[in-house]
Amino acid sequence: MLLKIDVQENTYKKMHESNLLFRNYCIEIKVASEHITRSDISQSSLADDFDNLIYKPLFLTHESGKLYALLSDTNINEFIFNGLLSIFCEHIGKLKIRDVFALIKNKETNEPKLFEDDVFNNLDAKGAFERSLNRLLEETDRCFYKGFHIYGRTLVIDKETLWTNLISMRSAIVTNDAINAWFNFPAFIDIQMKDMKDNDDFINNNGKDRVLSMLKPYIDVINGYKSQIHNKVVIDVKRLLIMIIRLDIAIESQKAIGMVKPASADERL
Repeated sequence: MLLKIDVQENTYKKMHESNLLFRNYCIEIKVASEHITRSDISQSSLADDFDNLIYKPLFLTHESGKLYALLSDTNINEFIFNGLLSIFCEHIGKLKIRDVFALIKNKETNEPKLFEDDVFNNLDAKGAFERSLNRLLEETDRCFYKGFHIYGRTLVIDKETLWTNLISMRSAIVTNDAINAWFNFPAFIDIQMKDMKDNDDFINNNGKDRVLSMLKPYIDVINGYKSQIHNKVVIDVKRLLIMIIRLDIAIESQKAIGMVKPASADERL
């Protein structure tokens, strides 16, 4: 299908290319979902499926940014970094401590090493996320934008500026109180404890301390570190994205247990 629109040739080509990329991605998602339900698909094929599905979101975000820059005559940084801020807002708004506590209760050990085990490494065996993020950083303009700084393959933002940017977005997904508390994570737990229906179970089982223990690597990234270059506390954005993805995958995978029904032999014929 060719897009019918009156634009310059290079813009038209980019729009058509974007249309094909998203169409192909939809097909790839369908194929991967079918593979997951088939017991006769090899592990190497599944690894290829996961590699593609993990790589494509940031790749498509980057390609969309290029199109946005063409259509609006603006710098791609605006699109990319606003996209990152939106990811953080959505994560904070949807993160429920009761889901994190459920992860602990559903594990054999009291404090599963969520960020140290092999689950994510097995899922992303070929390093698709690292490749896609590195590609984005390599091709994004090396300039300051909204407090983001790129140094080679490292992307950082000073903590105070990140807080200011998240507050200024005024997202319908997350409240300012939640954002403020997220930067001081024990307070984030305290706010949600008030609305927990199983509050007694959480308190009696030392829920707050156990959640803080399990999420320590994640919280350490949020706390940031003192940068000698900026003389400010900065957050490693790349590391934070990895932590967010691992935590979200663990929570959503737990909710999805039993939802995937392997195809029968007859259905595979």
